[in-house]
Amino acid sequence: MIILHVTFRTQQGKAEEFVQKVLSEGIAKNSEAEEGNYYYDFYHSAEKEDEVMLLEKWENQEVLDLHCKQPHYQRIGELKEQYVVDTVIEKYELI
Repeated sequence: MIILHVTFRTQQGKAEEFVQKVLSEGIAKNSEAEEGNYYYDFYHSAEKEDEVMLLEKWENQEVLDLHCKQPHYQRIGELKEQYVVDTVIEKYELI
């Protein structure tokens, strides 16, 4: 299993708008519906108003690679250009 902990630092005051845009465009739902996805959800920081964390769980690297080729994955990249100033991805592989 692969767990991704993705931290988005958004433009000032844009964290909630970014998440709502991702949700309203169906990006989260489409990702959750992919074969091999176990979890895909956003969390807001209690202390940093411009940070949002995305937690993802995937069956293996192959399904994660396929996820990265999907149109909704490409779309979140476009939204990041509009809202996000920095992204940190931490990847954990469970045996």
